[in-house]
Parts: sequence; C-alpha cells; structure tokens
Amino acid sequence: MKLSLLVIVVLRLFALWCGVLFVFGLLTGLGMAGVLSSGGGADLLQLVVPLVKPVVHGIFAVVAWIFSESIARRVVGGIDVEVGLAQIQPENLYALGFLGVGLYHALVNLASTVNWLHYIVVNKAGQALVNGQDGLSLYEVTSVMFPCVAGTAVAMLSAKLGRRLARSIDAREAGSTINPG
Repeated sequence: MKLSLLVIVVLRLFALWCGVLFVFGLLTGLGMAGVLSSGGGADLLQLVVPLVKPVVHGIFAVVAWIFSESIARRVVGGIDVEVGLAQIQPENLYALGFLGVGLYHALVNLASTVNWLHYIVVNKAGQALVNGQDGLSLYEVTSVMFPCVAGTAVAMLSAKLGRRLARSIDAREAGSTINPG
C-alpha cells in the first residue's frame, strides 16, 4: 500500500469528521436561532454567531475531501514508498476510522443521554422541555442525544461505510491514468 493512500484515508476521515460536526452544529445553530428569533429580542449578530463554527467545519470538510489527493502528493513528495501493510486494505482503514469516530461520539455522549432520558421519564418533563420552561431546553437534550445515536449508527455501519469509501477510491484511481515522466 502506498504512503499517499494512507494520507488520503486520514484526510478523508478528517473531512467526514468535520462534515458530521457541520451537520450537527448547523442543526443546533438553526434551532438556537429559531428560539432566539421567536423571543423577538435577538439582533442579526445573535442569530448568525451560532452558525459560524459549523460553517467553518463545513468548509474544512469540503476542502479536505476535494484536495486530499493533491495534499497527499505534497505531503509524500516525490517518494511515494510502499508501506509494509500488505494485509490491510483501504476498506479496513476506513472501517477502523468510522468505528473510532462512531464509538467516540456514542461513548462521550452516552452518560448525558441516559441522564436526560432518566430526567424526562422521572419528571415527565415533555411539554416543559419543548416550551423551554423551568430552565430546560430541547437544545440541551438533542445536543447530546443526536451525536450519541449518530455515533452508534456510524459504529454499527463502519464496515459497510469503509467498503463504500474504498470502492470510491478504487473507481477514481481506475479512471485516472498516470503518465510517467
């Protein structure tokens, strides 16, 4: 396996990570903007600020994905050596990356998710949570539950996602021709 392929895998996993952060950040930012605007006292700056960080993550995701091959060429330079990982295929690397990202998000947010679910069940806080009464907010609940559920799903689908990404790289490499010299 070429060293440049390892760099591409790492960059694309980073792009996917930033893409996940973009989606969750955008959803929570839009939700927060909706809550602020419904109160009537929010100015434009208060509505836009929660969206800045997700937009930056989105930009990083797109740039890392699109330019992963050219970045890999620059990182590796003229010496694209064969790395002694003959048994490891790109789909295994992607699957391992997805498994790590998924487990990270699931486990980091699991305790908070269970805590919120317990609180909701014990206090029957359903309507108070939706209305934002008693210092509760649906944003706080969903900000830990969405990553936990999504992380679990990504971890469970890691092998399938790894195969799909590896096939996309193989198809792209098969379509491009390398001209020596």
